[in-house]
Amino acid sequence: MFKRSSHTVPSLNTTSTADISFMLLIFFLVTTSMDVDKGITRLLPPMDDKEKQELRDIERSNILSIELMDDGTVEVDGEKIMAKELRQRVKTFVSGADREKHLISITTSPKASYQRYFTMQNEIVAAYRELNEKAKEPFPLRIAENVED
Repeated sequence: MFKRSSHTVPSLNTTSTADISFMLLIFFLVTTSMDVDKGITRLLPPMDDKEKQELRDIERSNILSIELMDDGTVEVDGEKIMAKELRQRVKTFVSGADREKHLISITTSPKASYQRYFTMQNEIVAAYRELNEKAKEPFPLRIAENVED
């Protein structure tokens, strides 16, 4: 009679598959760059108690009113301007206003984009930074020469 031979199916050694999968997972987690949330890096002063707050009168000439509209346009004191003009307007205002009592009022529409708001904030900060750099420059010394022949 025929002898029935048993066929054995070759098997794969899978003992290290879990270790390799775990190491690949760690590798991809470590090497993948994560998106960093954008935000505004401004340190606001702590809010005082309501009893300590006092009202101050500020002259209208010492207030610069900036408004960011729904469509992303910027208005300065009711006049529409381009975003690139904002820095110069702020520099002109700050250099001409009373240093101690000037105020920049910012009003933003809820529908305005965050990117436009960040751009507006950056232009204001850049204007102050340029004014500070200008203030650090040495004062030009002019020597008057009286030359008599």
